[in-house]
Amino acid sequence: MCGGGYYEHKGDVLRQYFPTPIKIPALSFMEKGFESNSHWHELNKEQFIQRLLTRNNNEQCTCVVTIEPELEDANIHNRWPRIVQFSERID
Repeated sequence: MCGGGYYEHKGDVLRQYFPTPIKIPALSFMEKGFESNSHWHELNKEQFIQRLLTRNNNEQCTCVVTIEPELEDANIHNRWPRIVQFSERID
């Protein structure tokens, strides 16, 4: 289950691992494009990367929640980290 991977925001696949949404502060993030080029994206102080904390017996890990990219970013990668605002509630 663990491995620091990603989770596509599509349903209840991880329910058995008791997922808890968390916000990770970051100044920027990098995505590798389809041609393995690095693309850096800046975040502002109100933006966070959403991850899920999961539990499996005595093991805990997190994975990045991903969504489909906006049209202008679809040429870089087929999934995108879910960026949430500081004030946004994530259940």
